Amino acid sequence: MARMQIMNLIAHLKQECGVEVSLESGRPVLDISAMKGPRWPRKVNPALCVAIDPYGPDAKRRWPVPRFEILIANLDSIGLKSVAVGVPGLDQADESLSRVVADFSANVDLRNQAAAISKCILWIGHDTPRRHLAAAVGTPQLVLLPHGEESEPSYSDTLFVKPSRGPVESKVLGPLSVTDAAEAVQKLLKRFSKSQ
Repeated sequence: MARMQIMNLIAHLKQECGVEVSLESGRPVLDISAMKGPRWPRKVNPALCVAIDPYGPDAKRRWPVPRFEILIANLDSIGLKSVAVGVPGLDQADESLSRVVADFSANVDLRNQAAAISKCILWIGHDTPRRHLAAAVGTPQLVLLPHGEESEPSYSDTLFVKPSRGPVESKVLGPLSVTDAAEAVQKLLKRFSKSQ
C-alpha cells in the first residue's frame, strides 16, 4: 500500500473516531487511553470475547450472516463469547447476529466501537476500514476474503482466510467454509492471544 493510501486511511480513522491516530512501523496506531467505550454486559469478560463484524460494502463479497452464526457457535464451544461491531449498510438492516452477548454495531459510534474492539482477543470481518481500526488498537484481525482477492497492508497480526480449493460446503452460505474460518481462528489465537 502506497504511503498516500496509508495516510488517507489514518485521516479517515481520525475523522471517524475523533482521536489521534499515528503511524508506527507502517501501521496505524489509535490512542484509546481517553476512551471509556460502551458498557459491557455483566459477567462478560471482554478479554474472552471476539469482535465480529459481519458488515461490508458489497453483498457479493460478504460472508453470509448464517456463516457467522455457525462460527460464533464454534467460538462459544471453546469458551469465547462474541460481540457485534461494525456499521450495517442499508441492505443489511435485517442482518443482525442473534448469538452475540452484546451488539456494539448500529447504535454505537466508531470511537466507542474502537474501545470495545481493543478489549477483545480477536476481530473477525471483511476487508473494510474497520479491520485497520482493529489493527490500530492492537487487536489481531482475521480477514475473510473472496476467492482471488488480495489485501494490503498486511500487519504482523493479520491473517487472511480465503476459500479452500475443496468442495463448497453450501451453495446458500457461500464458498468460504466455516471450517476454513474456524481453523484460521485457532491459528491466529495460538499466535497472537492477548495475555489474560
